[in-house]
Amino acid sequence: METGVSAAANVFRRVGALGLREASRRIARRVAGSLAVRFDTADLDFPLLPQDIADSTTLPLTPPSGGNSGPELRIAWLCTPPGPGSGGHTTFFRMVRGMEERGQRCTILLYDRHCGDLGRHRAVIRSGWPDLAASIEPVPASLAGFDACVASSWDTAHVLASRGTSGMHRFYFIQDFEPFFYPRGSLYSLAEDSYRFGFTLLALGPMVASTLLREVGVESKIIRSAATSRHIAVSNQATVPGSYSLLGPAWTAAAMNWDDSH
Repeated sequence: METGVSAAANVFRRVGALGLREASRRIARRVAGSLAVRFDTADLDFPLLPQDIADSTTLPLTPPSGGNSGPELRIAWLCTPPGPGSGGHTTFFRMVRGMEERGQRCTILLYDRHCGDLGRHRAVIRSGWPDLAASIEPVPASLAGFDACVASSWDTAHVLASRGTSGMHRFYFIQDFEPFFYPRGSLYSLAEDSYRFGFTLLALGPMVASTLLREVGVESKIIRSAATSRHIAVSNQATVPGSYSLLGPAWTAAAMNWDDSH
């Protein structure tokens, strides 16, 4: 058996030979395949159920079938249950409300691996974000039946990859480079691998977009925040080349551009 010192030396040799990016990719593959064995994924601190851990190298995702099924889009918005006043959820829910105002049918799907009280989670959302009309449901075993689904964090991206295998358009709204929330290890690798799932990546601002490109080598669409204290200022067009207004027509066009989305 390798000692701690020899194991560490072996890791450094591999990083030197492969480069940090490729070494991280290979680590992610191994983590996805062996995490349930090496770690207790039933631990309440682990954010995913074992069956929801995805691997970017083996995703069986069906491409979108084409246009939506009717005059309105059926859009699922994947997130974890929010606490009162959650800033990240506030930004995400603004996008939900913006699409509702454009006549789309939205459903908020809550991923709670701890099986918390859905009624309590609904009450928090209805109280904290009363403008939302979307139905609020737990994430089903299959995400079939939606025209599009939007993940909001690395763990919900894994859920979308694992449960959203039927033909749909898959988006990933990224507010932070979440691997930086963890030390190098299993959670870092799982978070990093979520950016390789092939979804349309929507980065909140150029800093997030540049970090994704530098750290993982993936391109993203830049969404610029246009928030005021209570509302979103919807502009006629993005002022930064290649960027998308948070709720403006440019983002809506991107969300409905089915030919270029996954």
